Amino acid sequence: MEEKLRKEFLSKQKKQLRGNFAEKSKLRDDIVVRQEETTTAKKATEDSLKKRMNDFIKESKPDRAQEKKERSDVEEFMKAPDVVRILESYHKQL
Repeated sequence: MEEKLRKEFLSKQKKQLRGNFAEKSKLRDDIVVRQEETTTAKKATEDSLKKRMNDFIKESKPDRAQEKKERSDVEEFMKAPDVVRILESYHKQL
């Protein structure tokens, strides 16, 4: 009788351990799959962001060139002798 109970107990323990092991294995596999999905999604997001940044840089290049030309034109205008004289007389009055 004891032997039968012992064997029954051990068989139940064995089933429980196998079940726990299967659950843990499934959980570990799910975690690995989710990590891979996250990594893939992160890479896709980074690639998309890089593409959008490069597109923006390409699109805004003419605008930046125009702004640079305008700044140099303003600097050139401010260095003109007539403008320098007018600004100096204005600052003297202040």
